[in-house]
Amino acid sequence: MKALEKNVARKLVPFYTNPEKDNNYTLYVDPETKTIFKADAKNISPSKITLLIIIGYPMIEFFPINLIPFDNIMAYLCVSILAIFLSVLIGYYISPYMLENYRRVYMTADEWKDCLKIINHFYVRQLLFPSILLLISIACFLFLYVYPTSWLFFIGIISSILAGAGITSFSKTKYLLYKDKLDINLNNGGEEDEDIIYW
Repeated sequence: MKALEKNVARKLVPFYTNPEKDNNYTLYVDPETKTIFKADAKNISPSKITLLIIIGYPMIEFFPINLIPFDNIMAYLCVSILAIFLSVLIGYYISPYMLENYRRVYMTADEWKDCLKIINHFYVRQLLFPSILLLISIACFLFLYVYPTSWLFFIGIISSILAGAGITSFSKTKYLLYKDKLDINLNNGGEEDEDIIYW
């Protein structure tokens, strides 16, 4: 059995997400082996969300916004670009941790055709979503220069993190899937979790 390391999981390209609450999962393709993987969404308890709000609200409200160099536009631009860049990296880095039970799965040719239809239907939207989030982040930092407030700063940071989580939508692998030019290993006759253990 070979463990699926987190750095390997980060290379996987998502192409389909089932949004059903009781069966929320995402399908991925490995760009190197062209193998399909599946991962389940982690359940976040209401108590954790409540704790996050309790901690996050005062942190945002009392953030020392005067630390940002508003008096020097070049310094402000550098800080803004760095903040957006680092936030996108954080989003990209933590995205695999939002799911669990990564395992290799097999699909029939008919199931794969159904997936391709969904990929073709949602591909443009999946490009738009992180793009819009990144534009929101840029807009927040532009308005922040005119209206300094910690809320604009954190909305910009959070938008960049979410954009980073979806940055794999711009991968070449996903484009090839959209064009149906990727020779996928469906692993027909194999077993789910074959050669893979959870992490």
